[in-house]
Amino acid sequence: MARRIECTPIMEGEDAKRFRKNLLDSLTHSYSPSELAAKKEELRVMRENYKQLVVASHGVFY
Repeated sequence: MARRIECTPIMEGEDAKRFRKNLLDSLTHSYSPSELAAKKEELRVMRENYKQLVVASHGVFY
């Protein structure tokens, strides 16, 4: 039997204002060249770690 769908909570007041501001900031944020370089390096390290995981698991995580 299916479960009843819960109502989505509605944010109001200061919580709603803070949420909208944080959302807008995250969508329009421009990264500096040093931040971009750090993010690219982090992505490179994550890819390298994933490759090592695939090799160690004999392809289970591929």
